[in-house]
Amino acid sequence: MEEKDVVCGQEDNLEIREIKALLTDRETMILASLYSDVEKMLKNLKKALKEGNIDEAKNEAKRIIARKKMAKIAKEIASAMPKGVKGRTGRVVSAYLIYRRDGRLIISRKADIADAQGLGYVDPDVIAAVLRAVQEFISYCLSAGEEVNEISYGNYHILAEFGRYTVLVCIIEGKKDIRPAMRAALESIEKKLGNRLQQWDGDLSIATEIEPIISSFITQYR
Repeated sequence: MEEKDVVCGQEDNLEIREIKALLTDRETMILASLYSDVEKMLKNLKKALKEGNIDEAKNEAKRIIARKKMAKIAKEIASAMPKGVKGRTGRVVSAYLIYRRDGRLIISRKADIADAQGLGYVDPDVIAAVLRAVQEFISYCLSAGEEVNEISYGNYHILAEFGRYTVLVCIIEGKKDIRPAMRAALESIEKKLGNRLQQWDGDLSIATEIEPIISSFITQYR
């Protein structure tokens, strides 16, 4: 059976005035000054409009709008995170294993250090909001063909690694290359449980077999 990914809808009915408004939009300007990919999108948009290439202008506008939404998602996630230990970098705050086909959560784990050092109680409603934001982030990553697999806000970075059946998303505080460890954890999970994950029916008992792998991964970066 062909695998299907959960994908966000695109802004297919953009009008020229909406596209041109992006050229002077304050939020877009700020993002362009912070991120080279947005700066490039903006330059491509200006060029397409100047040349009268409306289809290309619409495509670039869609990408910019999606990038703005992702920046908002990153802010929502970062705002909900407890503050870490001063000077600590590359700490995994939390990890989420998502079912790639429809975005359902299989398991999530928060670093023990957040509890052990009293770094903040996170309200269940906030956790639910973060999960929704994480799922939306994955949706945008998939709609971009996995070209986008990381977003940042302040000192927080949200990274995604894609397996055949699942997606591992990690929220880290500070900058550190944890992707090799993320890939190793994901490969271990799918090698061990690939047959069950291929046609996963939502039975969360599978999480008990995944939990040791996720916990071991988080322990490396707490």
